[in-house]
Amino acid sequence: LSTWLNAEASVSADRLRFATVNRGDLVRDLNVQGRVVAAVSPTLYSPATGTVTLQVMPGDSVTTDQVLAVIDSPEVRSAHLQELATLDGLDAELARERIQARKAQVKGQQTIDLAQVKLTAAEREMRRADQSMETHAISEVDYERTRDELARARVEHAHAVQDAQLETESLEFETAMRRMAVDRQQLVVAELERRIDDLTVRSPVTGV
Repeated sequence: LSTWLNAEASVSADRLRFATVNRGDLVRDLNVQGRVVAAVSPTLYSPATGTVTLQVMPGDSVTTDQVLAVIDSPEVRSAHLQELATLDGLDAELARERIQARKAQVKGQQTIDLAQVKLTAAEREMRRADQSMETHAISEVDYERTRDELARARVEHAHAVQDAQLETESLEFETAMRRMAVDRQQLVVAELERRIDDLTVRSPVTGV
């Protein structure tokens, strides 16, 4: 045992390799199973049913707002055309209502003018009757008839003015209602145009 403890091991130099070593990191290879998830991974959805035409392929580099796909949706486009036709019809009705309003205003003014002519003539006849009555050139019956004609002319003129005002207010109300209907339909068309624009799918990020 003493001889064995004092012994030194000997190895042949051919079996040894010599090199200079430096302090560093120890690198090891690991074999694992897993899934790679991108830090920014947006999911794109179609806003409507239809036929999709891809503008890029998987793996392509894209930039923000670049067109990725175009969706042809017959349902949305048909709805847009229908609502657009409805808007055109309402615009035509609004234009017709404005024409009717102008015609009514002209007719009302014509009625007022005619009533004013009758009133002026009645007032002129009344002045003549007053002068004739002072000289006793006409009878009391004729004088009263002339006064009645003047009163009738004043009533007709007043009624013509009131009727024209009421007709104007009524037509203005109808025109305003038509205008509101057109505005509502324009909102519907604008919403469908926004949906059609959404059929062009664009990239929300710059990436792959």
